Amino acid sequence: MLIALAGMFCGLGSALLGGDFKLTVPGIPFPVFETISIFTIPLAILAVFTNVTAFTRLREAKEAIELKERREAGLR
Repeated sequence: MLIALAGMFCGLGSALLGGDFKLTVPGIPFPVFETISIFTIPLAILAVFTNVTAFTRLREAKEAIELKERREAGLR
């Protein structure tokens, strides 16, 4: 859903701002914002939170396995 919305807003931004729009700041050797940034910024955020979710699930799975092993060891 996020990728679809970002793509639509990127196309809309390209139509309104122009495909080669670049926002520059004096003293910085690269543009701080381009039209494609409307698509890449949400994609980067999605990538970060995808990894956060994966690590959280791995940690919870490890804790569940350890709890199961402790319970099984207590029954023996």
